[in-house]
Amino acid sequence: MIRYTVTYTRDARDQLATLWLDASARSRVSAASNAIDQVLADDASTKGDQGVEGFRRLIFPPLVVQFTVEEDDRTVTVWSVNLLAS
Repeated sequence: MIRYTVTYTRDARDQLATLWLDASARSRVSAASNAIDQVLADDASTKGDQGVEGFRRLIFPPLVVQFTVEEDDRTVTVWSVNLLAS
């Protein structure tokens, strides 16, 4: 198992904060966010599916994130956090 450091861009952090503040079930958003961090910390390059423009996408309801993986640095950057469309 390869461990990665998970970071969020400022925009992604702001998106997550807004989603949490607007959520009727904040605990679901918090749980999904924590799970995403844990999942991406282990073997991130095998997680999610290929998104658009070089991003990978991971869905953990009610959230969906777009991220990139830097193998050489063992880092994951989350670029966007959105609600999963229903």
